[in-house]
Amino acid sequence: MNQDQIPIYERMVQFYKNKPISFHVPGHKNGLLYEGIDSAFAQVAQLDATELTGLDDLHAPEGMIGEAQELLTDFYQSSKSYFLVNGTTVGNLAMILACCQAGDYVLVQRHCHQSILHALNLAKLKPVFIASTVRENGETELMVETVQRAFQQYPSIRACIFTYPDYYGRTYNLQSMIEISHQNNALVLVDEAHGAHFCLGNPFPQTSLRLGADIVVHSAHKTLPAFTMGSYLHINSEHVPGKKVERYLKMLQSSSPSYLIMASLDLARHYLAHFSKEDVLYSQNQIQNFIEQLKQLPGIQVLQSEDPLKIMVRHALFSGYELQTRFELAGIYPELADPQQILLIFPLLKIGMPYPFDRALQQLQSLPWTDGQAQNRPKQNIIWQESLAITTLALSYEEMDDREEDWVEMDVSVGRVASQMITPYPPGIPLIMPGEKITQVHIEQLKKLMKFGARFQGEMEALRNGRLAVFR
Repeated sequence: MNQDQIPIYERMVQFYKNKPISFHVPGHKNGLLYEGIDSAFAQVAQLDATELTGLDDLHAPEGMIGEAQELLTDFYQSSKSYFLVNGTTVGNLAMILACCQAGDYVLVQRHCHQSILHALNLAKLKPVFIASTVRENGETELMVETVQRAFQQYPSIRACIFTYPDYYGRTYNLQSMIEISHQNNALVLVDEAHGAHFCLGNPFPQTSLRLGADIVVHSAHKTLPAFTMGSYLHINSEHVPGKKVERYLKMLQSSSPSYLIMASLDLARHYLAHFSKEDVLYSQNQIQNFIEQLKQLPGIQVLQSEDPLKIMVRHALFSGYELQTRFELAGIYPELADPQQILLIFPLLKIGMPYPFDRALQQLQSLPWTDGQAQNRPKQNIIWQESLAITTLALSYEEMDDREEDWVEMDVSVGRVASQMITPYPPGIPLIMPGEKITQVHIEQLKKLMKFGARFQGEMEALRNGRLAVFR
């Protein structure tokens, strides 16, 4: 197909050039009600449309949205691709609900996003969790042998749900895991939120679409020029029930989808489709120059992952949270911090595009870097460590629905079954899941994270008071 087209964006711009008069929703009336407040915001709001004549309908696309999704399908070479306006979260929910039935055993990577766990609960599945192996240097890797053992213990596994890459851009031998899954007649569902750009090929890792995954979700807004909550879902094999996927997308996505998000998804696909090898090389050079100069700051250590758009930055004297504070004092905002480090995500730049790398370095160089105390930095990596590589929940989701909960002191919660999810955010990977037995490792990890200033989604006041929710 002609990837030069941007049907949603082009049609919307054309529509508003005709100066339409709004007697319809949304209530800002083509941005007119913002004019006295902020003219720039009023201008953006002109493109915040609804399902008007000629502007198509996401839930029954026949015009510009249908054309844009066909272009997306053609670019990613999938069986069929869809725009998501409720983020990768809705894609994860839809693909799991469509591909699995209540009571199915499913293999799930323990380091998964909380939306995966919400989908397991909604679908009333029986998850078999597999944990990564922890290396001596603190890095983790999901092992092919663990997947093989899981199938030996649970031969009726219906689907495998992988997260690839992880939040830090690290990958693993997904192709072998996909092959093992297919040999055991299991579907492969991949949350590839942070890999929408992997289709560009070297130097980026291979996308799971080319590795043989059956259905894949991308967060276009993570690394592509799309608005927040803009994502893609790709059906990649005939084994996926496409009609069920569409039915769940209609059920779960807003009936008033954002045209701004859809236009940005169309633009992001167009941007990526016109990203050349020369553009990739330019981006690489710009990023590498920044990294080399960043390393010159006192105490700074840079760790690179398989994805060139991501680096982890550590400091000899500061925890990751303190390092984040320092960067923010210089006006530089990292993606996240953990006790060890901060994560920086770089842009996909086309040849000649400016980016304020030099200004960022100047502002960082203006800060004092030798006034910390080494005890602020954790002596070792604080990462998830499972005592067992393969685990299941202590209670089924059906059993959890009927149980009441109590709040108990952290130190006496060991051995009890957690009733609420405890999730450091970002990255949104649960430390404790509802239905699993709380272990001493959980409590130690939680206390360390709290000590170093981690933020959590959950009952923060209760956590600060040293209490956890457990099933009665």
